[in-house]
Amino acid sequence: IFPVLLKTLSDHSDEVVILDLEVLAEISSSKIGRSNSSETAGTSPHFKQFILSLLKLFSADRNLLEAKGSFIIRQLCVLLSSEDIYRSISELLVLEDNLKFARLMVETLSTILLTSSSLFELRTKLKELNSKDSCHLFCCLYQTWCHSQIATVALCLLAGCHGHAGDLIRLIGEQEVTVEMLTELDRLVQLLES
Repeated sequence: IFPVLLKTLSDHSDEVVILDLEVLAEISSSKIGRSNSSETAGTSPHFKQFILSLLKLFSADRNLLEAKGSFIIRQLCVLLSSEDIYRSISELLVLEDNLKFARLMVETLSTILLTSSSLFELRTKLKELNSKDSCHLFCCLYQTWCHSQIATVALCLLAGCHGHAGDLIRLIGEQEVTVEMLTELDRLVQLLES
């Protein structure tokens, strides 16, 4: 049933996509076969499979990622645990061979993390870094965010790691400037100004 539900995410109607995501979220959060490992405690094997399938779909269909990727991820963060979603996507993206796709996903995730009201709790957890769990989450995201220099700076600023963010900015300043880098930097500056 996953392939049919995943294909439906390409539907032009947002209402159809939302209903489809509700079904996928219900299947993904099934209590049957829950993991007992500390990293993914409480997630079902269906959840990890769903996230992996979603990433494969986005990788294969860039138009879907660009047109509805942000919408799909934001909706999933409302329906499921945003922390589980971000942690799982990060764990999978860190292994991604297609670096351009990984960078694009990280930039999308970073923008959602910084702007979506439904991720307020996740942002708060990353800002505080006062528990072992929040530090592990930051490290998990950091490894993956390194696919995009500007997203890494944004994550460090969010987490209050200002000294490290400054170090990263100095390193970025020594590199050749690309259009993609300028675009991301402009987006970050706009977010900081708002």
